[in-house]
Amino acid sequence: MTLSDLKLSAVPARIRAALYSLPLFIGWIVPLTWEDDARMIQAGRRALAMLLLYAAGIFATYLLSGLIQLFVADPGYVVSLIFFILRTLFGLVYVFASLWLAYLEFARGDAGSDAGAGNPVLEFLDRVANRFEKLVSR
Repeated sequence: MTLSDLKLSAVPARIRAALYSLPLFIGWIVPLTWEDDARMIQAGRRALAMLLLYAAGIFATYLLSGLIQLFVADPGYVVSLIFFILRTLFGLVYVFASLWLAYLEFARGDAGSDAGAGNPVLEFLDRVANRFEKLVSR
């Protein structure tokens, strides 16, 4: 068996979708680049949206702490601690939300039943992915 004999479709759909949703930072590249299945592309788009939201949150904390340091000569360790806790919380939310998303994708099964239909979090992630795609495709 050579590397060219390996196919993404050899892995069951529920496992592939769950793997694409894990908090791996770059796991979304595979479904958006090489997958043809709409479910896998949607899982990759949601994973990308989660990463973008995480990165935006971290960027906002660094920007805000930089602005505070610009206007306050010595903000103190309490301000640094607050921003450290915020960044930690953003990281934990990203990890647990990605694991939850992977669980939902795995729970859908191979048939692709819509286990997360009507879920406002999944709809929000889809909207974020759509807006990012519109922004990038300009």
